[in-house]
Amino acid sequence: MAQKIVNDFPSDEVLLVRELLVSLVHSSYQERTLNIPESYLIRSELPAFVGRYNERTTQCKDNTWLVKSTTKGFGPNDLITRNLD
Repeated sequence: MAQKIVNDFPSDEVLLVRELLVSLVHSSYQERTLNIPESYLIRSELPAFVGRYNERTTQCKDNTWLVKSTTKGFGPNDLITRNLD
C-alpha cells in the first residue's frame, strides 16, 4: 500500500487570520517581546490600546501606529497615524 501524505493543519485559521494570530501570541506570551510588534485588537482591547497610547505620549516616545483591517493585507483603508482622533 502506498504511503499517503495529507497536508492538513487542524485549526489553521489561528495562523491565517490576523486577529486570531494576535490573540494566540498574546495568550502565549505574558510580556510583549521586541520580536513581536505591539498589536491590539481594537474590538476587544481598545482600553489597553488607549492606555498604552497615553503612556507613550506621557513618556515622549514615538507614537506612530499602523491601523489596519484584521482580514486583509495593506489596503486603501489602512492608516498610519500619531493621532487617536
